[in-house]
Amino acid sequence: MTKTTDLTKSTAMSSGDDILINDDGITKRIAHGNFTLADNTLSNAKMEQVATATLKGRDTASTGAVEDLAISNLTELTDPDSTDHILVETAEGALGRMAPTSIAVSRAMQADMDTDHVMVRNTAGSGAPEDKKISELDDHAVPAVGDYVMGETAAGNLVRMDVGDLPAAEGSGEINTASNTGVTTYGLAKAKSTFDLPFKSLTSDSTIRLTANPDDVEIAIPNTAVALSKLALQADQTIVGNDSGGGSSPTALTAAEVKALLQLPYTQTIALTGTNENAIADTDIDSFTIPFDVTLTEVRAEVRTAPTGANLVVDINNPASILSGKLTILAGATASSSYTISDADLTDGDVISFDVDSIGSIIAGKGLKVTLIGYYT
Repeated sequence: MTKTTDLTKSTAMSSGDDILINDDGITKRIAHGNFTLADNTLSNAKMEQVATATLKGRDTASTGAVEDLAISNLTELTDPDSTDHILVETAEGALGRMAPTSIAVSRAMQADMDTDHVMVRNTAGSGAPEDKKISELDDHAVPAVGDYVMGETAAGNLVRMDVGDLPAAEGSGEINTASNTGVTTYGLAKAKSTFDLPFKSLTSDSTIRLTANPDDVEIAIPNTAVALSKLALQADQTIVGNDSGGGSSPTALTAAEVKALLQLPYTQTIALTGTNENAIADTDIDSFTIPFDVTLTEVRAEVRTAPTGANLVVDINNPASILSGKLTILAGATASSSYTISDADLTDGDVISFDVDSIGSIIAGKGLKVTLIGYYT
């Protein structure tokens, strides 16, 4: 009798080979081609054992026998798209295939994370996401318009927003502030508080009036509001003012400039005859030296008794005549009625003289006086 262990082992059977089987104690021979397994009868335990991390499949090109496939030897699909497929098991235990782009990854399916961590990639270049602590991210201390932040809408969608479009909100704010420029004793800008950029208020009183306009605040000093004690101290015997003829800051003025600015009145009357004496026609009837600068604005001639028969005419010289139209007292009148000043400026030291060019032919005219009117310069 031959033992089965003495039989030649056939590792590859083909048509024409036979298989011996025991059927209820009777040895039978069945042709290889007629040997089949019923559906759903080959369990996992009946299959040849496989190494750990091994799949049954076929990686070799073309149709052929099933092969043991080490997972590490499978071709890595680094960039799956909708045309690729992966093997999955359904909730009912059935195997199926699906496109990678159809896989929905819930939060529960993701790896656990530590507190205060985010899933990002902070390493330069493309690569896998990284579990990063928030404090390990690059510090962007001064965000500006054009920078983006990530946010979540009311509908739960993630969006990015430009920093310049962020709405104001309590408890946060852009990193900006205001400052007082220049060398100032007091400034209006205060320290920024979240989104609030406060400024100090302006306060009015009896000496300062504030008017709030749409685009500005008008600051004015009411008339009579500044007391003398508020004025800056001045040197002794000086007057501050402006004699430039236009708007400018006040300066210390000389005595002459003050006189010219104030136009202090000047009046000088010269009697050319006695009170009841007749006027006589002659040159240089009287004269005087003027002791200061004067600008004439008017000259007058008068008599107590009017001339008759002819006009009484007076001229004023320095040393030449300063009149292009001489002082004329018409016959029958007691005061001059017409004249024209051609040289009104008299200087300290000038000698002013008077001529009587003509007198009344019947009554000469009595008590003749001439008056110079102007202001100190």
